[in-house]
Amino acid sequence: MSGTGAKRYAGSSAGSGHCSALPDELLSHVLRLLPFATKAAAHSVSKRWNRVLRHPVIANLWEDCELDLTATALTAEREEELWIIAQWLARRAYGIPRLLVSSGSWHDSASGYITESGSFYKEQFPYLLGQLRYRKVDLKLSFCSTDSDLLPTSLLSESPMKSYLRDNLIDLYLMKYHDGNTAAHESLDTLSNLTSLQTLHIRPLHMGETWEVTSNLSQLMSLRTFQFQRGVLTGSLVAALGSLPALTELKSSCIPGYNFTVGHSQFTSLRSFTKSSNALYDSERTYFVLQLPQLPLHAMLTAGQTLGMLRKLSLHDCIFDHQHSAPRLQFLACLKKVKFKNCRFRPELWLEDALQGASQIERMKIVECRLKVVPKHLSQLVRLRTLTLADNYLNTLPPDFTDLTALEFLGLYHNMYTSVPEVLEQMVHLKEISLAYSGARMCVTRSLTFLLEFQSLLAFNIAQEVQGWDSTSLFYIGEFVAAMDGTVPGMSRRKPQFLW
Repeated sequence: MSGTGAKRYAGSSAGSGHCSALPDELLSHVLRLLPFATKAAAHSVSKRWNRVLRHPVIANLWEDCELDLTATALTAEREEELWIIAQWLARRAYGIPRLLVSSGSWHDSASGYITESGSFYKEQFPYLLGQLRYRKVDLKLSFCSTDSDLLPTSLLSESPMKSYLRDNLIDLYLMKYHDGNTAAHESLDTLSNLTSLQTLHIRPLHMGETWEVTSNLSQLMSLRTFQFQRGVLTGSLVAALGSLPALTELKSSCIPGYNFTVGHSQFTSLRSFTKSSNALYDSERTYFVLQLPQLPLHAMLTAGQTLGMLRKLSLHDCIFDHQHSAPRLQFLACLKKVKFKNCRFRPELWLEDALQGASQIERMKIVECRLKVVPKHLSQLVRLRTLTLADNYLNTLPPDFTDLTALEFLGLYHNMYTSVPEVLEQMVHLKEISLAYSGARMCVTRSLTFLLEFQSLLAFNIAQEVQGWDSTSLFYIGEFVAAMDGTVPGMSRRKPQFLW
């Protein structure tokens, strides 16, 4: 009986359903799906698994390495597991491109006991760094923390660990921090020695929390992305970050002093600037100042100059007034995407001056800005491919819109249109048109069959929320539906989507 059982077991282990029967490449794909802690323990399963994990045949076997320390309770089994992981990392870290450590509070607020995050950072992590430094192994690290204990501790202040983190910590996400932390005003200074840091993302839990930006951040010479969401920033953001040679993305819900005035030789590598929404503090409606360096006539800001690499500009919840001249976006040679959301232009001439001659822009969004007329110089953006003017008070389109010959998408939804603008009949290059959800009563007053001449039209949307169509509108809608059904079958292009 035992012999039969042994044979059955041996047969099943060699069967096609067992992982050991898979080729090395397929086995690597299976192992890649395992959680990091399980994958680390899989080395001891067999010699073959150990070989596959140590010498991967696929490039991304160790790409998603995340150590989750967000549980509040620390059990004896989990503490032992953390020591096993630390020991394993000390021996095998040379094959891991990056380790993401997600941590929470270091102490349980209810019981006061230390959590697995506190245990790891106070015990296993210092032990691991000592091993790695002696072995001369550079393990690239990413920290994602939801508790302020990470910053004022010896982790970032004592020289033995600080020197290793200075060279290997590349991403730092400080998410949902608690307010009332007295170190919050000085915490950014603590980060100034992390010269290898590439990503810094701060998102306080409470919008009233204040963080101070100091000139010491100019030491972060490798920083590529700086994001600050919610809360309040004080200090000089431009002076602190403007000289960083690698900074490509700047996104902040709070600009200190509501002033983003840049001088010469600042933000020379910046590709994306976003002033994002901060509902609590933007409700004060303070005027926002956006100023570029003074340039000679017809000059352009190009690579190596201030904002010469800027490709995306996005401004939310800002007020622009006539007391500060509009930045001439035409000077930004690389600018391709521009977005204004929930902004106020006093007067609207500010927006017209900003857009004048900016023919390099390809994507434009002006949404929730209470526009009553289309900006005069918008038709000069001859390279424009996507234009969204949604959630405004528009009811007409100017005749010169026909100059936008590169335009493919036109979004006019949530406006005050009462009929389909006549100028659309000449814009045969459009692929998508949306006039949906007009605040006024939309009526179709003439034939829509002109849309069949649009050789690349994919969608035409005039759907409304609650109103019913009058009889004249239904007549022309029915005519257009019949025209599409009768014409398209003999054509090579696909039938456009019509929503009404």
